[in-house]
Amino acid sequence: RATNGNYYIRPAAVATEIASQNVDNYESQGIVGLWYQHGGINQRWTFQPTVDGYFRIKNLSDNKMFESSSLGQQIQIRTQSNS
Repeated sequence: RATNGNYYIRPAAVATEIASQNVDNYESQGIVGLWYQHGGINQRWTFQPTVDGYFRIKNLSDNKMFESSSLGQQIQIRTQSNS
């Protein structure tokens, strides 16, 4: 856990790296990769509950959400749509 309800996301199989938004991708979409923890805002995430019992995972640097359209697809990060 980072601070104030913000979290770092660390894969169980990779103990030295955490989920990090690529800082070169601040358009409407971007890439999430693994990087060494440096405490930057692009490595902090919040979990927002949805009405159907799931969570939206939002990056603090620009409020983009994790997104994947199908099982096994690479996770991307996008500006939240209204749909």
